[in-house]
Amino acid sequence: RGKRKAAAKPPTRKRMDKLDMVFSCPFCNDRSSVECRIDMET
Repeated sequence: RGKRKAAAKPPTRKRMDKLDMVFSCPFCNDRSSVECRIDMET
């Protein structure tokens, strides 16, 4: 006798950790001098 096939589970999405948006400057160590923005439209 064959067993019934298990129902297909929806694929799990990998959770993306939040990326840092503000970085310290490698030259002057100022915390708010380097900023990162991601434009998803282009």
